[in-house]
Amino acid sequence: RIPRTFTSRFLPNLARIFVDSFIPASARVRNGPLAGLLPDILIASGRITAPYSVAARQASQNHDRAASTFTVQIQHPRIPETLFDVIITPRHDFPSGTCPSNVFLTHGALNDVTLASIAAAKDTWAHQFGRL
Repeated sequence: RIPRTFTSRFLPNLARIFVDSFIPASARVRNGPLAGLLPDILIASGRITAPYSVAARQASQNHDRAASTFTVQIQHPRIPETLFDVIITPRHDFPSGTCPSNVFLTHGALNDVTLASIAAAKDTWAHQFGRL
C-alpha cells in the first residue's frame, strides 16, 4: 500500500502531476514509494495511485529498457486517459458510452461474485429474506 502524503491528501491529481513534472520521473521512482522498482506491468487502483502509475511509466521509458512499464488503471483516474496503457472502469464513468480505445468498461465494480457464491448466499439467507 502506498502511504498517503501531504500532496496526495490535499492536491488534486492534475496539480500533483504538474508539481511532480518539475522532478524527473526517474528521480521520483528512485526516491519515492516505488523506489528501485520498474515493473513490466503495473496494476493500480483508484485516483490516489494514478500519479505513481504515471511516474513509473515515464521513468521506465527513460531507462535503457526494451519496453516501458505497461500500466493498467482500475477505476477512472480523473486525469487524461492517454497517460495509461489500459483503464478498466465502470460504465457509469462514461455515461455517453463513448470512450477512448484504451478504456474497457465494466457493468459495475470489479468483484469476485460468482453464480456459485450467489447460490450459496441464497441458501444461507433464505430464512431471513425468503419472503421478499
